[in-house]
Amino acid sequence: AQVAAFGPAWGVEPPLPQPPSPPHSSPAMWEAYYIEAPLLETSYINNSLLHQAVTSMQLHHSGFALRSLANRSVLVWQYDAANGFLPAILPNISDSGITWHNDGIVKLNESFDASYWKRANYQGTLSDTQAQQFVAWVRDVFNRSVDGSRAPDYSPYDVVDPTANNKLRIRSQTCNDFSLAAVQETGLSFSLVPNRKCRLILYSNESLTQVADNNTELVQYWTDIYSLFSSFNTTNVHSLILSAYMLTYFLNERRTVFIRKNGSNLRVPLTYPFGRYFYEEVKY
Repeated sequence: AQVAAFGPAWGVEPPLPQPPSPPHSSPAMWEAYYIEAPLLETSYINNSLLHQAVTSMQLHHSGFALRSLANRSVLVWQYDAANGFLPAILPNISDSGITWHNDGIVKLNESFDASYWKRANYQGTLSDTQAQQFVAWVRDVFNRSVDGSRAPDYSPYDVVDPTANNKLRIRSQTCNDFSLAAVQETGLSFSLVPNRKCRLILYSNESLTQVADNNTELVQYWTDIYSLFSSFNTTNVHSLILSAYMLTYFLNERRTVFIRKNGSNLRVPLTYPFGRYFYEEVKY
């Protein structure tokens, strides 16, 4: 493993505490971190209005890192959509129905890029045995699905019931979910700064029904979504604002969305307030 050059960025917001040195008789230990990288901060910098809009969303990619107390080597795990974000949320449409490319993937890097990861939130220390158990968990849970071939599919939506104290009905599967689950799996609870999650929430207290890929309503739904954005231009702030407004109107009028979860299409009837986005502290 490469020895990472941990610069000032490793300890921002606020500086990380120095864990106490383990006794000489203790096994080798690892420091554990929940790490974050801000997204879109350098996007649309020539358009102040659009730049302010995308940065105010506080979109973050996250990962989980272990750093050796013995030689300062580092291992960084991150979960992501294998084919990119848009293919993970927008299916292909054909005469036979829809086809999804929302495969998930777990990546392992043996270095820490301080120019990319801007926040490292110290979680605690692990023994070698605990670290090996964590690696086995990643391999067994996130490097395969039910059929044993791949990681769980990427899915950006939390579905909650607003009439039952926002009870979680469906959990998203994103980089944030992987990293938060890693903290839980390792049994760590200390966090100097609250671990946060980018949450795209759909509200529904009605029955969620499964539909086939060639379902007429489903195909028409995605056809209308594509038609809505046929003139979408990310370089034009007016086009972006108009498209966002049109999408909001579309969802409010239909009061129904379709999501992909665990290889199935789910019809989700929306309940007020329909949907929201948060970047907030989340405990698994």
